[in-house]
Amino acid sequence: MDFDSVIEGRRSIRSFDPKDIEKEKLSEILNAVKYVPSGHNLQDYKIYVIKDEKIKKSLVYAARGQDFVERAPIVFVVCADIEKEGTKRGYLFSAESASMAAYIICLKAFELGLGSCWIGDFNEEDLRDILQLPQKLLPIAVIPIGYSKENPKMPKRREDYYETMD
Repeated sequence: MDFDSVIEGRRSIRSFDPKDIEKEKLSEILNAVKYVPSGHNLQDYKIYVIKDEKIKKSLVYAARGQDFVERAPIVFVVCADIEKEGTKRGYLFSAESASMAAYIICLKAFELGLGSCWIGDFNEEDLRDILQLPQKLLPIAVIPIGYSKENPKMPKRREDYYETMD
């Protein structure tokens, strides 16, 4: 699949087939994340790969009732390691690195025939409690992944998203 097809084809998937994700595909996703650029090459993100049914059920609560989270075979939780960052920009570089890692997860999953959904609407404290996250980790995204049971159409895209300054 070419790059444009991956970018244009990826959709937010909220209905998953219970089929397990092959270990090879999970490895390919995690390997792709390894190459995410990061400010000052700090590689300041941490990825949690959750398969445990009890934890996934708890994540539904943290994700404000988005119950499709527990029906995905795997859920990634992407966090920024804000203590690795030591520049004047505070933890912004770490959040940016973690955001890029989250998007790479979604794109690579799509390339491999999987669906995903980036969830940014969650209760941070509940998520911290469920995963017992240290304070240095800032949760950025919850990403359920699996084989899609739906094929959503492309939502309308705006045309005024850029401005040329000559």
